[in-house]
Amino acid sequence: MLDEENLGIKLDVSRGFYALADVSEEERRILGREGYVYHKSLGLQANGSCRFLVKTRSNETAEHALLCWMIAEIIRRKRRKPVLNPTCGVDVFAKIKGKRVGFEVETGNMLLHAGPKGPEKLKEKFLGRLTDCDRLIVVVTNRLLVRKYEKLLGFKVFTRTEIEKVVRDLFA
Repeated sequence: MLDEENLGIKLDVSRGFYALADVSEEERRILGREGYVYHKSLGLQANGSCRFLVKTRSNETAEHALLCWMIAEIIRRKRRKPVLNPTCGVDVFAKIKGKRVGFEVETGNMLLHAGPKGPEKLKEKFLGRLTDCDRLIVVVTNRLLVRKYEKLLGFKVFTRTEIEKVVRDLFA
């Protein structure tokens, strides 16, 4: 918790993201100093983008970071402690009903821009992820890539708009 005593501002910089509309100019300045970046995104919606301040980790894109933080927030609301992995392993990990559940966020960069070896590398990556957890949930930020990912991986892939329901169903 960051406390700017003389301003009476309290921010939780471990949260990872804030809707721009929910923070004051002074809070924006403080978050900027803490490494948060401006990002316009759909978030978990199908249309109508919102503006966010997002804390990126390692070399991830703001979109990737935002979705990881949002998934972690949904899990926290269910009174669990998600683990976010910025560099290795699944992006978001949580124990739910005794099972190890991993969430992997895919923006499509590796599939579309990594050359001819991209899909092969992706498949290898996911084979490794499958051994790390009992259930792997892949979230694709671009709904137009769902079928490509499903064909490549051989299992159901979800879009950003389906995540809240997927997590709710895990706890049911």
